[in-house]
Amino acid sequence: MFPANFEKEFPDQLITVPKNALLFKVYAKAEPLSEKVLIGELHLNSEIIKSNFADTELFFQHQDVFIDLALKPEWRSAFP
Repeated sequence: MFPANFEKEFPDQLITVPKNALLFKVYAKAEPLSEKVLIGELHLNSEIIKSNFADTELFFQHQDVFIDLALKPEWRSAFP
């Protein structure tokens, strides 16, 4: 919903997203080659506010696919 040429700083654009906006549709796969299935939606349940905590302390870690492959070696053929 934002223009390609940022007219404002990203945080200033982000706070314009309205309450109750649909942010993401969440899909999952049971296995790498199976069809994706909609498992939920992520809606914004309040107004966005700027936060020093979010800017300095909040981080998300993604698990490397090699950890999955160690647990499920039969999935290896799905990853060229």
